[in-house]
Amino acid sequence: MLNHKLKPEFPISLDEPVVDAAGSAAARHDCEIKAAEALGFARRVAVVTTSSYSGFERRSEPRISTDDPASMQVLHPLLDGRSTIRVLDVSRKGLKLCCLTHMQRGTLVQVFMNNLVAMGEVRHCKQIGDEFHVGVQLDDVLPRHPDAESRNQVLVNKHK
Repeated sequence: MLNHKLKPEFPISLDEPVVDAAGSAAARHDCEIKAAEALGFARRVAVVTTSSYSGFERRSEPRISTDDPASMQVLHPLLDGRSTIRVLDVSRKGLKLCCLTHMQRGTLVQVFMNNLVAMGEVRHCKQIGDEFHVGVQLDDVLPRHPDAESRNQVLVNKHK
């Protein structure tokens, strides 16, 4: 903890050496390192969130590319079980999924990723080779308890 008072000639110019309480210029060096790290991070984020699409961008939120494994359950009384999928990108309002089956627009789904459950509606589906890229507009994202599935399975087995 530093026990010194701010000098009245604030703001400090970045051209002047910054001296810490021990009388060294180490604080300035640390600040320069942190500034360089922050600038590098900002550049990486800009690359990730910038698309090569040159037309009018209709999305209101930036997308972050990923390739995470997940599972998906279609919310339909006649369909049971989950399918294995990949989450290709995420934004605050949606997901881009890769799955092996075609999804109809308007289908309600739950996507289970790591410690989250995302619920949303299929907005579009496009076949890419043997796979389908599915755009999901998110309605809600909730934390998932680590052992919730085992507790739910016990309840299902009791009622069989």
